[in-house]
Amino acid sequence: MLPARFSLIGLLVFTGFVNGCQTEPEQTESEEETGEASSEITICPDQVVRGIDVSYYQGNINWEAVAGAGYQFAITRINHGDFMDPEFDDNWAGIKSVGMIRGAYQYFDPGGDVSWQAQVVIDKLGKIAPGDLPAVIDVESTDGLPPAQVAQAVGEWLALVEEGTGKKPIIYTGKYFWQDNVQTAEFNDHKLWHAQYPNACQPPAAPPPGCGSCANIADQWDDIFVWQYSSSGSVPGIAGNVDMNVFFGTYEELLAFASEGGYAAELVSIDVPATVLRGESFTARVTVRNTGSSPFDPSTSLGTTEPRDRESVFYDSTWPANNRPASVVSSVAPGAEHTFEFAMRAPAMAGTYQEHFGLVQEGLAWFGNQGGPPDDAIELIVQVVDSPSGPAAGAGGGQALGGGGVGGEDAEDLEGESCDCRGAGTSRGSDAYGAFGLLLLGAALRARRSSPKKAREPRPRG
Repeated sequence: MLPARFSLIGLLVFTGFVNGCQTEPEQTESEEETGEASSEITICPDQVVRGIDVSYYQGNINWEAVAGAGYQFAITRINHGDFMDPEFDDNWAGIKSVGMIRGAYQYFDPGGDVSWQAQVVIDKLGKIAPGDLPAVIDVESTDGLPPAQVAQAVGEWLALVEEGTGKKPIIYTGKYFWQDNVQTAEFNDHKLWHAQYPNACQPPAAPPPGCGSCANIADQWDDIFVWQYSSSGSVPGIAGNVDMNVFFGTYEELLAFASEGGYAAELVSIDVPATVLRGESFTARVTVRNTGSSPFDPSTSLGTTEPRDRESVFYDSTWPANNRPASVVSSVAPGAEHTFEFAMRAPAMAGTYQEHFGLVQEGLAWFGNQGGPPDDAIELIVQVVDSPSGPAAGAGGGQALGGGGVGGEDAEDLEGESCDCRGAGTSRGSDAYGAFGLLLLGAALRARRSSPKKAREPRPRG
């Protein structure tokens, strides 16, 4: 990116360059100064989300360590001219595998074949999925062209890549480079990824806003999306220097932007009995609001989470599958609410159960990977108790947790007048237990004979 490459009389010096078999096109013009801006600083961040951008210069990256250090988005390079970044595929997959928001950029040569460069991006990214950032054009070279021709080439690339990927691309540039070498405000409807390295924000100083500096962007924009504020960061899981970035806003706002055109919902309410009987069938209702830009349809389902797609211990034969209690029946427009109403069958063993559900667009994506809700947001806690007609099944066994892979078998029918009153694990031949049971039975019969007209009380629900 801009501040990470330096040129002097046509010679590029790459810090950490180790691959002598592949070479990248040379930059022959002076790069923009990226220290303290001399004109008035205009935009100061309030809340930020930390992220990084990478290429093969960072080598093999441990993305779990990066995510564990609190970085929530990453943008990786696709290519520069005919030099295809050898780490792109691994980085693209690795970022997603740890739940970070991902994006990709191309170092753009305005003097090169614009259609070919755009097609490289389209072939790599395809139709960009909700949850991923739009493609980025890295504009920091003129190839000796005047501003009007640079602007024309940039415009052609933007149009082709937007059509090919389905998302409006982001522009990466610096204030002075753009003002001197591109000059146009024609593309200010594209998000700006701004490069500027204030001295106060260089490691080990705190990142913005903690370093006290603000972003001074090109005059053609009035807002900023991401600020690349340093090229000398140190990040767990990565050897050597790393480009450091902050998104201006909250994580929820970044995720919502990445998920435009995708699926999102927020939990409105959960209605489920707090206590049920062993083996009892009961009704649950989960109401959500469609906060995404795509309607729900019959492919929108409620599925088990924590972990995803496991068999539920509350499985009922009316479910579409043992990990799908319900699906949407008809279209639910953005902004509208929908209630999933479904039967649940209590397990045969008494205890306190936790069950988690999430929304999934079958064959496309889990909502937790796009606009939410997260996998642990829809949580049902149900206490399963014994029938009053007999002792506990599995008495003395402690809590049973529904998220742990316990089978979702139909329990025995406990609703009849008679039942096997032995709990799970009780022995068959205790004389004292049998005598005590006969005494109780006799007392119950006497009570019924003495009150023949008394209505039978409903079974208690706790």
